[in-house]
Amino acid sequence: MEDFLPYLPTLITTLIVVPLGIYLQTRLKNLANSNDFLKAIEQLKKNTEAVESIKGQLSEKYWVKQQIWDTKRLAYEEILSCLYLTKEYIEEQIAYLSDYTDSFIYIGGSSYDFEDETYQKSYEEHVKSEQQAFHEKYESQEALTARQDLSANTKKSFKNLESVFSIKSIYLDPELEQIKALLGDLKHKLYEAQPEQDDNEDTADFLDRLITHHMSSGKAVDNIITSTKSLAMNDLKLSTK
Repeated sequence: MEDFLPYLPTLITTLIVVPLGIYLQTRLKNLANSNDFLKAIEQLKKNTEAVESIKGQLSEKYWVKQQIWDTKRLAYEEILSCLYLTKEYIEEQIAYLSDYTDSFIYIGGSSYDFEDETYQKSYEEHVKSEQQAFHEKYESQEALTARQDLSANTKKSFKNLESVFSIKSIYLDPELEQIKALLGDLKHKLYEAQPEQDDNEDTADFLDRLITHHMSSGKAVDNIITSTKSLAMNDLKLSTK
């Protein structure tokens, strides 16, 4: 026992220090792990905020691009609506003038004296029937109102295009300026450059000239429609497939 006493302090120290050391080591390790964990959480938070910020920026950019795309689409729709309305107006004018010419110039304006009285009477009844059909088709109150509305809506549609080219032009393809110029020429042709009958000009010749004028305007409309559609497809990135 006496031999053991000299080692007792060392033994006691060992029994106290070693467990304490292990505890402290474990504790420090846990603290280190905890600190790393907190750092990881903080980094994850920063990463999440960065991702959300990027998502927000992308979302904002997409929204802006979508608004511009919608503005372009509406502008092209307005232009094409005007063109198709103008096409309808021109076709109505051609039909009216052609039917009038047939009923009152080529048929009604020509005199035929048939030797056979039955033929003569039959022809006169035919002329009267054609002219009556013309009146019923074009001069009823309903028909007159429809033509007036079509003419007014066409003019209004051209007027509305002024805002498309003045306000929305910043969003549109620069080549649309060519379409604007063509529409200006078309409007001038329809409302300011209509043929007028010369003093010595035959009515039939004048009507033929007027019909030809409208037919030329109709071809111009078709060409502008084709050009506008092509430009819209490219500008709006629409697939042709």
